[in-house]
Amino acid sequence: MEFDTLVDGIPPHLKFSVWKWVNDSLSAKTLVDKRSEFEIVADFDLDSRRPNPVAHVFSALGLRAMAEELGPDGGLDLVDFLIFRNTLLGQKRNEGLEKILARGGSLWCVGVRDGHAGLERRVPEGVHDAANEVMAIRGNAGTLMSKAWHAAFGRNPNYEEAYKNAVLAVEAAATHIVEPTNAELGTLGTTVKKLRNDANWSLNIRKEHKSETTAQVVLALMQSLWTGQERHAGVTHYPNTKEEAEAAVFLAVPLVQWFSSGAIKRR
Repeated sequence: MEFDTLVDGIPPHLKFSVWKWVNDSLSAKTLVDKRSEFEIVADFDLDSRRPNPVAHVFSALGLRAMAEELGPDGGLDLVDFLIFRNTLLGQKRNEGLEKILARGGSLWCVGVRDGHAGLERRVPEGVHDAANEVMAIRGNAGTLMSKAWHAAFGRNPNYEEAYKNAVLAVEAAATHIVEPTNAELGTLGTTVKKLRNDANWSLNIRKEHKSETTAQVVLALMQSLWTGQERHAGVTHYPNTKEEAEAAVFLAVPLVQWFSSGAIKRR
């Protein structure tokens, strides 16, 4: 049977499996953390700064009452918190949760970014695989790409941070190659200018179109990414939208990969 639409929240068909996973995660004890379930939920209230804390509901009425109090969004926030906690404690339960979410067609998946695990909005598998490859690159470019991805697709998105880190990731990958003598001061803007002025850079593709060269493709992607971020003095600031942030991240993924792998070089 095919299901085309991913589901948000914790719909009825996922409730039992997800909340059983929550219960198991709350009940887990390790040598480094033997706190009670109540204390863990109290930590969740504290870390999430909930206006309506749920630890007292959990203590008095149990898991089912807490789930009803949290609702779908709050429930996902608790799941996100427990994923992170499980990772810190070296627990392996997150793999089981991801199988549950994937099988149930959830909009959310378990992702690990720069060593930090949490819920992320699910994207097409091929896109996800390509992004994971880039985020695994050692050095600042991979770290910044991880931050951009998490800021765009995590439970608490920050679209300006996502866009900013996408730009910084490309800068980290490109400036020391294109502007080695100006790497510390170089920006995406100065790198674009240098590429355009040099006119002798291209992707490592042997046969090119006469008018639509690979250099133009690279420049167009980089210029679009740079121009779309309102961060210049004297310019009225418009916060980046969800769509802009996601577009910036998807632009940055191939650029970081190309520069990091040496696919972009002088002719």
